[in-house]
Amino acid sequence: MDDPEERSIIVSPLAIPMLAGPGSMTFAMITFIVSPGFERVCLFAAIILSVICGAVLLSISSFIQKILGNEFTRGLEKIMAIIVSFIALEMIMSGIGGYFFLDYMETGRSGK
Repeated sequence: MDDPEERSIIVSPLAIPMLAGPGSMTFAMITFIVSPGFERVCLFAAIILSVICGAVLLSISSFIQKILGNEFTRGLEKIMAIIVSFIALEMIMSGIGGYFFLDYMETGRSGK
């Protein structure tokens, strides 16, 4: 079917904003502003821990792929592409719903 050396990388960049995208950064900034002292330390520690975990996983990704094998990795890529697509679809649908049914969303009832 496909040449093993030639693979599509179209899906890969879609998952990067989930780790360090504008939504996560905005959430972290707002949470930092409204949190008291010790919760700020916990938030900062969680951010540092996620950066360290992401860096470790990215640095050993070739080793993990060798252990799991190419077929498993390709299957996992396709499953993750579907999950990211569903997340994107949910975000789009909630945006459309919020735009067109704003009255319904605010009052909680239709029509009145």
